[in-house]
Amino acid sequence: MDENLVGYLLHALDEDGERQMEVYLAGSAEARQKLENLRRGLEPLEVDRDEITPPPDLLVKTLARVAESCSQTLPHAPAPPRSVGSYRSSWRRVDILVAAAVLLAAVGVGVSAVAHLRIQVAPLAECKENLHQFGIALNAYHQEHRHYPDVTKEAPPYNVAGMFVPLLIQAGLLSRDINVRCPGNGPAKPCPYTLDEIHALNKAEFDWNTPLLSCCYAYSLGYRDENGYHAPAYQGAGFPLLSDRSPRDQGPGNSPNHGGTGQNVLFQDGSVRFLKDRSLNFDDDIFRNKAGKIEAGSDANDTVLGPSSYSP
Repeated sequence: MDENLVGYLLHALDEDGERQMEVYLAGSAEARQKLENLRRGLEPLEVDRDEITPPPDLLVKTLARVAESCSQTLPHAPAPPRSVGSYRSSWRRVDILVAAAVLLAAVGVGVSAVAHLRIQVAPLAECKENLHQFGIALNAYHQEHRHYPDVTKEAPPYNVAGMFVPLLIQAGLLSRDINVRCPGNGPAKPCPYTLDEIHALNKAEFDWNTPLLSCCYAYSLGYRDENGYHAPAYQGAGFPLLSDRSPRDQGPGNSPNHGGTGQNVLFQDGSVRFLKDRSLNFDDDIFRNKAGKIEAGSDANDTVLGPSSYSP
């Protein structure tokens, strides 16, 4: 991946290449230092940035010169020497061995870097696609009900964030085998229960299984104001609806789903973006309300995405 640093620095990569390099740089302090060294090394080239305007008749003169050369009779090439046995390469055997060793080492580093990047990037892309599937179902639900799944009214007394998955399955908007585990955390895992199966559980069984309902993802907990609780509803394209889960200990830091480098976030317009930290608009922690709690937001603009077992 280091061989792409120059392309990244010169903005010569395509959009996917830029994103891959950003992920790679975010996880490698050594790569960031190399990028900075390259930037400093290329600074002298700025003096040659101005384009030189060619003379207006350059094309005509060039074609004339080519035509003149083509009309001339070229001299015969000299015959090769009869004896080549005395020729001795300036490369010694030890030189060839050293060059081969350097080449193999360079190839090994390149293959290792590419493999490492694939390990990082593939789960991010698969997680993003998985969140897209949830986004399609959630927006279809909103079109019919004018709000997103309300776990406080549509799933009592099992009003935890993870219930949005059985509600979407019950509505026929998600298949039973929808993956609720982030691809970065292991093989696909379906939601363990439908809504009807959950109602057959006793309280202890339900409490034990609540973390498994939406497993690796965190769903919007809505908000409360002087008029009471409000289920998640459409509030704008840039408003989060679902994301990778918050840290296991509910402390600071990013989601553990992608090694703490950030989290994929599904927004209400159906887009998914990878955020390198958990703050939105600089002051809105997507995993806490303004009071610092994992529960419904303090107002309509207070985003809170709760893990599966948390109630609004």
